[in-house]
Formats: sequence, C-alpha cells, structure tokens
Amino acid sequence: MNDRIDIARLVQELHDFAAVEVAPWTGIDPKEFWTGFANILAELGSRKKQRSACEV
Repeated sequence: MNDRIDIARLVQELHDFAAVEVAPWTGIDPKEFWTGFANILAELGSRKKQRSACEV
C-alpha cells in the first residue's frame, strides 16, 4: 500500500519528530516503530471493515 497523504509536509515532519525527538529517548528503532504502527493501523482498519460488513 503506497497511498500517502502529504499535507503541508506533515508526513515528513511527523517522521522526523519520531526519529529525532522520540526514538532516542525510547530506544526504539524508528523503522521498527513505523512498521509496527503500520501493522496496528492495518489491523484496526481490517476490524473496522469487518464490523461495517456485519452491520449492513
């Protein structure tokens, strides 16, 4: 999935914030963080889609 929303450089700024400001304090590798975050969003999206299908 390569669909991206880039509003006023928000995506780049969010990435930089996580990589430069947050990651060093947590010890979490930024690439691992974004991979895990993407997996969580995909799972939640899948659950929402399943729930919506059941409501129809």
